[in-house]
Amino acid sequence: MVLGEGEAEARIKKYINALKNPHIDYISIKISTIFSQVTPVAHDWSVNEISSRLELIYSAAIQNTFLNKGKKEYKFVNLDMEEYRDINITIDAFMKTLSKEKFYLLEAGIVLQAYLPDTHQILKKLVIWAKDRVSKGGAPIKVRLVKGANQEMELTEASLRNWECVTYLDKAQTDANFKILMDYMIDKEVAPYVHVGIASHNLFDHAVAMLLSRQRGVESYCSAEMLEGMSETAYHVLKKEGLNVILYAPIATKETFTNAIAYLVRRFDENTAEENFLRHSFGLHVDSPAWKTLVEGYDASIEVLPHIALTPFRTQNRNDEIFIPESDLQNYTFKNESDTDFSLPQNIKWAEAISDKWKNISQNGGFNASAVVGGEDVLSEEKIEVKDKSQYHEKVIVGTYSTASQSDLQKAVLIAKADVDGWGKLSTTEVQKVLMDAAHEFKKSRADLIGVAAAEVGKVFSETDVEVSEAIDFLNFYPYSAKKLKALDGVTAVGKGVGLVVSPWNFPIAIPAGGIAAALAAGNTVIIKPSSDAVLCAYRLCQCFWDAGVSKNTLQFVPCSGEAAGEHLVTNSDIDFVIFTGGETTAKQIIKSRPDIHLSAETGGKRCDYCHRIGRS
Repeated sequence: MVLGEGEAEARIKKYINALKNPHIDYISIKISTIFSQVTPVAHDWSVNEISSRLELIYSAAIQNTFLNKGKKEYKFVNLDMEEYRDINITIDAFMKTLSKEKFYLLEAGIVLQAYLPDTHQILKKLVIWAKDRVSKGGAPIKVRLVKGANQEMELTEASLRNWECVTYLDKAQTDANFKILMDYMIDKEVAPYVHVGIASHNLFDHAVAMLLSRQRGVESYCSAEMLEGMSETAYHVLKKEGLNVILYAPIATKETFTNAIAYLVRRFDENTAEENFLRHSFGLHVDSPAWKTLVEGYDASIEVLPHIALTPFRTQNRNDEIFIPESDLQNYTFKNESDTDFSLPQNIKWAEAISDKWKNISQNGGFNASAVVGGEDVLSEEKIEVKDKSQYHEKVIVGTYSTASQSDLQKAVLIAKADVDGWGKLSTTEVQKVLMDAAHEFKKSRADLIGVAAAEVGKVFSETDVEVSEAIDFLNFYPYSAKKLKALDGVTAVGKGVGLVVSPWNFPIAIPAGGIAAALAAGNTVIIKPSSDAVLCAYRLCQCFWDAGVSKNTLQFVPCSGEAAGEHLVTNSDIDFVIFTGGETTAKQIIKSRPDIHLSAETGGKRCDYCHRIGRS
């Protein structure tokens, strides 16, 4: 996987040079090596970018022919399959490029993975397209059928993001789907249009494929595929049966040889697994203990054939979510909120709707904010315009906000100190209920929080989405934790009083929400002073708290300059603590001006919301 466009261009040149090499007539590539910015949420854009690069490689395959048994042929390019998130992009880029008239006569290949239940639907889509292509005078395509090599990564990502795992978790199910897909492709109605490569080191699978292809008269459309060096014996067994065998050999330069070592380690890890055929294949003979183990595995896959799922496991759909507030607080156990899987077509549509709304929000009056002090919006003639950072060059205004004056700041502290609505007197269960209702409001407002962050600070959807999930986690976890702490024998926990939350621009949702949630969960009143570059974001998340039942006296919103906050808030002796995220210099200034204050600061470091979530550190 490449991280920059310079490296991507270098890889493309390597592939083109390989196709120019008279000793090479077949290469296998991945989309992650030819484009560094594959972005599932920008599906069409990613497909277009990848297609333009594939066009260069496919053109080289056409321009550099070779002789096969005296017949001139184009060189073959196989498109490998990687992570689940890239499947639809890979399939669509493959079809888009080969649908160009200049590539009609080029036979090219793509890999499909049997450990995904989605593959059956994807394969049918490819077959329909391939038949149409051939009907227009085009060449057939080839599908290399594999079982899948990224399961550990898919499991890890699903766990981190609280998603359903996309793969079968039982090897027997993967083996069963492999047979279902083989049965579908090795057929007179499919094979002439979609040739099939059975990629496996399992001789039982190859035996099934061989028998099916011979019985159905489509043997010429089928090949067996293996990795060079994994099992020379298995390769020779297949050749003795007269099968067309393709061996894949990974190559590396001297400079990238460590990549080859990593690749081999992963392959050996897979192939020596207890359930893997290769582990038991060396010295294998009929009726040995190893033979019986392998037959048992084969039989297990046959037994589950009628029952396995052939539709996607991951069905998250942000468009039709039903939000139900948590009601059983006594038996509540904390669990992480799920991120959005932007690779799913339905969630891409959801994201497009966010983009449409916030791209054009200025036409409907914009999104406007004002200071909120003492339970009321502070009206001001002076409005500060906020430019849409995602449309900066077009000078689009996303909205406006007004700042808090010196008297507003002083009033806010007095109101917070008085705790006029009695937040500090609520029971832990009452606090938990309100904050978990706030979590519910954040769930309902995920789209707007993503949209306002994109507009105001130019943050991409996928990065704000995990911030929203983190904010929801804070709101569920902090009151849950506070309740458990207060229930401990011999422990007395009371609020400190008035908390000032000073939040940054670069994490405009999670950090301010976390600071507010922590302070409120501990029984404090809160004044939030957001970064001047992220005022609208902070206002929108404050709305979630207010809508959940946190009063505008308990949580006050005071956008102002850093200088004003330092002079009229930090130095005010009625501010009991500060939760600050920002520069080290500012943190030192806070300590210098109020050496008696409790300061919780996060300064100077880099933060990754992918792993910073509660319970995921």
